[in-house]
Amino acid sequence: MLRYTEPMRMPPAVRPALIVLLAIFVMLITGCFRINNPAGVSASPDISHKTTPSAPAQSPTPGKLVPAERSLAAQEPGTSGWTFLKRALNAVGPKADANFLGAAQRFLESGLIAPASSALANVASDDPGSWPDNQRQLLRGALALAHQKPKEALHLVERLSPDAMDSRQHLMMMELQLRAFFEIGEIRQALILMRTESAERTVPKEINSLYRLAFSQLARLSSKTLAELVADPALTTQDRAWITLVSLYLRDGWNLFGLRNAFSKWATQHPQHPATNSVLTSLAPPDCTNTDGAQVALLLPLSSSYREAASAFRDGFFSLHEADSDPTKPSIKVYDFGDQIELVPNVYQQALKDGASQVVGPLGRRAVAALAQWQRFPVPTLLLGSIGSGLRAGGFSLDLSLQNEARALVTHARQRGLRRALILHGSDQRSAASADAAATAWAHQGGIIAGTTKIPKGVDDYSTTLAKLLGLADSARRGEILQALLGNSTHLYTVPRRRQDFDVIFLLSDQSTARMLKPQLDFHRAGSVPVYSMNTIFSGKPNRANDLDLEGVMFSDMPWLVRTGGRFDRTTLPFALNVPYRYSVTDRLFALGMDAYVLNRLATCMHADPRQIYAGASGLLSVGRDGRINRTPDWVWFTDGLPQGWKPSLGTGKG
Repeated sequence: MLRYTEPMRMPPAVRPALIVLLAIFVMLITGCFRINNPAGVSASPDISHKTTPSAPAQSPTPGKLVPAERSLAAQEPGTSGWTFLKRALNAVGPKADANFLGAAQRFLESGLIAPASSALANVASDDPGSWPDNQRQLLRGALALAHQKPKEALHLVERLSPDAMDSRQHLMMMELQLRAFFEIGEIRQALILMRTESAERTVPKEINSLYRLAFSQLARLSSKTLAELVADPALTTQDRAWITLVSLYLRDGWNLFGLRNAFSKWATQHPQHPATNSVLTSLAPPDCTNTDGAQVALLLPLSSSYREAASAFRDGFFSLHEADSDPTKPSIKVYDFGDQIELVPNVYQQALKDGASQVVGPLGRRAVAALAQWQRFPVPTLLLGSIGSGLRAGGFSLDLSLQNEARALVTHARQRGLRRALILHGSDQRSAASADAAATAWAHQGGIIAGTTKIPKGVDDYSTTLAKLLGLADSARRGEILQALLGNSTHLYTVPRRRQDFDVIFLLSDQSTARMLKPQLDFHRAGSVPVYSMNTIFSGKPNRANDLDLEGVMFSDMPWLVRTGGRFDRTTLPFALNVPYRYSVTDRLFALGMDAYVLNRLATCMHADPRQIYAGASGLLSVGRDGRINRTPDWVWFTDGLPQGWKPSLGTGKG
């Protein structure tokens, strides 16, 4: 038997209150109600209100420190900060603290400041001298550096006792001090740190990374600053040796032969110096450039529509040839194939008949493809363009495409632990091709595409596009539906909330479009999400007034364009051929020409030993087993309208 029960009638006064409660509940589950999220992404759970476990964490016995192996970040180098964070939220006591510390360290190593701060704030242990408390203080110092507060970072680490730390913590403390000293310009203090006896108590293999960090920081100083340092009577012999080594690098950094001889002489004079077995082993160019009587053929489209780019490349190549003091350096003969791509194979054969023992070129994807018929290159050949799949024996390939740059952006973002991406790309063919390359690489590396949108042409206001992409339109629509349910008797105030299922945005467009889009992304509540773009957003000339609109956007570019000190100091560069290209996009081709000269000299021995790395004008260069040139550029982001080097505040002693 079915029983029918009539619902109890509610008093009229109760109904509006119930409707409001129902509306609030629906808002919470549909996203119209904002919940603070320190990272601004769905991948990071809300940890800002995690309660302290009722059972207090057990502190280590005084004087008995937790060993370094208990550091989860060191024990699990492949685990992301988000994974540590999930574990921490599902644990209590010391286990939760260990995972929060692991998450904070991984986030800081990845440059993700907001989630690092939240994870660190949830560490419950407060036992001075214990391993967890030391680790928390060190990570707080790294966080202060990330917020550009080096003096605060120094204050935090100086309160710790080195005797109460394990070797990894000791290395982390030294790294933070070193970075902070360079940030505030206390170079002498950094040199003192490098010779302190406490450095000897760290793991020798790991301390080498700290020495390399010190050298890289010193190598960014100007010649004037180095001269002032040398004049300081308080410097020791070891300190002066550091300055001398850096000065040699500034003087001969673009001269392979001179640099190798200078480094060899320095190492003979300072066999026990810490840089001898750390810096020189990775920086000194290999001795494999004996090419007495060699002739290099340079194949370029000098009389084509790409003449400006080809000329810049040629001049960069010749600049390093002129700087090379090697008496056995090769002679160079230039071959111009213009717009006649079909003649490239004939030009290549003519170069061989003329006695070329090495070939650099042709320049350009279509020209490179014209040599696909060769099953084997008779002489070492450096191809300047994308080759697609297989590379013939005897060939080397330097990919100059925007698609390759887009793939580099993806790799960098994935290495930071970012996983869910939105892609905005321009309507032009180059931007669309870059977006396709980024999406494919993102999927191959385990990333998820949360959405892709083509940027409309001919508009200045992208509100409609962004509201739809970011989910604000759907959120506003839900608010309208709730208001309709409530009727006119109750006014509901709602704030549209953006979707939370992405943690990075790839903005692939030209400079002018990016300048308009970034402020609108910030306005539409996506300002906390990392934004990556390509170097098409930077013309090569700093423009603070206009580039303030690109604040926070990260991109990769060549050290030649974005560094200003050391051997990249524009006021002391010896290359007269560079003047017409300086502060323009063609300067990138000049830098590639410089590196092509070095690769032509070193590629064969670098191919035999892939561990060999050359710090070039376009980035760190190495040669893979397949003959492809791997290039690691500088990572920069716009800060106060200027491109500044991006680096996490922690990472030299990365577990």
